[in-house]
Amino acid sequence: MNPGVNIGRVWDIWPETLFCLVGANMVKLIYRLFSAVFILIILAVTCTAQQFKRTEVELVKQDGRSMTVNVEIADTLETRQKGLMYRTHLPWKQGMLFDFEEDQVMNMWMKNTVIPLDMFFIDSDGVIFKIVEGAEPETLHTISSVYPGHYVLEMLAGSARRFGI
Repeated sequence: MNPGVNIGRVWDIWPETLFCLVGANMVKLIYRLFSAVFILIILAVTCTAQQFKRTEVELVKQDGRSMTVNVEIADTLETRQKGLMYRTHLPWKQGMLFDFEEDQVMNMWMKNTVIPLDMFFIDSDGVIFKIVEGAEPETLHTISSVYPGHYVLEMLAGSARRFGI
């Protein structure tokens, strides 16, 4: 043992030093945890509060009858990927309009979508060229437009039949 070290003296100051070290470290740890929790809360609020733009779309049948649909617009990669995921309710005459920005073959799926939907594939002139009725919820099955189009309108299953399209 080193004769220059007084064991009694070390023991006397050890609890106080330990408390100071742990106290300072605990303050840092609490600060970091609080900061991390705060950031997670902000991210969660931002993600859940993501708002889709809204507009009205008028569906016009060949006989001239029309129906106005209130839609949310999915016109970015992020909003198109999210779509109607996790929604548990979609009122009649409401839906989501996916804008693909340019004509292309459009592929949709129902991942994490719990509501059965009708999908209307629409060309750049606004003409519906394909309808998929009653798309099965929560599947990864690809639903393709087959032909190039510009938009997809998703509405509650039964909308096509109810409007007579």
